[in-house]
Amino acid sequence: MATITGGRGRSACGSAHGSSRPCSPCRLHHSEDLLPVNVSYSFTSLASVQGLIQYNSQASTISSNIRLALLNRSGTGLFVVYNDRRDSSAYTSEELLGRSFIVKYTRLLDF
Repeated sequence: MATITGGRGRSACGSAHGSSRPCSPCRLHHSEDLLPVNVSYSFTSLASVQGLIQYNSQASTISSNIRLALLNRSGTGLFVVYNDRRDSSAYTSEELLGRSFIVKYTRLLDF
């Protein structure tokens, strides 16, 4: 099964004044456009791959996340994750902002 979703969101000024809730008319605060695209594909009910690419207009960054999940049963499995964050601004010379590769194995213990 494959799924592709996308959308456009606005993040308003909550963090500027210590609140996590968005506020409606803000005079001194910013807003940013977040453009995410989610893709997921299930090979079987226990094996899947998911991807997220997101553009942040205020920070001029493109972030990507790819996750492979191989599950043995509920709560037990192997996860392989790759993250990449890049600067898309024409005004900076540094393009790569961060990259990580994570391998995680979880196991549910029954008592």
